Amino acid sequence: MLISKELKELVEQYVSKHRSTEVGGVFIGDANRFDMFVPIPNVSVSPSSQYEQRREHLQVAQLIAEMISGEIVGGMHTHPSGTVVSEADLKWLESTGHKFGVVVACKDDGFEWFCLDKKGRNQPIYWTDEHSEMVALLLAKKMGLNDLGRVMITPSGELLCEGDEAKELLMLDRDVYLVKKQLEGRYRWEQPSRKELSEKCGLSAERVRRAMKKIVTRKEVAR
Repeated sequence: MLISKELKELVEQYVSKHRSTEVGGVFIGDANRFDMFVPIPNVSVSPSSQYEQRREHLQVAQLIAEMISGEIVGGMHTHPSGTVVSEADLKWLESTGHKFGVVVACKDDGFEWFCLDKKGRNQPIYWTDEHSEMVALLLAKKMGLNDLGRVMITPSGELLCEGDEAKELLMLDRDVYLVKKQLEGRYRWEQPSRKELSEKCGLSAERVRRAMKKIVTRKEVAR
């Protein structure tokens, strides 16, 4: 998950003012990035150990998301005692219906962030520098390059990218890789049909067709 350093600092400033009670809110963004945080009051009768929201407060956050053409993708609450994620946090995430759940644990020397997906799996957080991103974008525009979004690779090898066009290009190259693996070391008359490729690669016939077209184009360019 990508979070700007500026947004991280804003959230931690808010949390610092309420270290004795659990506070929280929601993040607006997309599946790869949190762009905005909206605080939502804690209405629990035990605010020092539990975080609860009112539906009308969440509806206001939803309106804010719609105003900036975004969506609520994550919920957040704090652990004033500094404890790590527990089974109760997984149940909380399930009850919210959000794609991600963030727990910010208050430590003596700062804060520790945890990000979970719907299945309770820990998602790594990458802190980005917005100033550096803007400089890169300005340079790219001067060179006549089109911005398809940033692409990052996680320690596990997962590709993260922004923008539908970038995702489509990455997916297409993955399809090309799968199809090429089936064609390697075969003579032309031994090559499987598109139907067989579709079954072996787990791709639709259309995705196989597009991958084959890209393979042929690359061969022509290489000549």
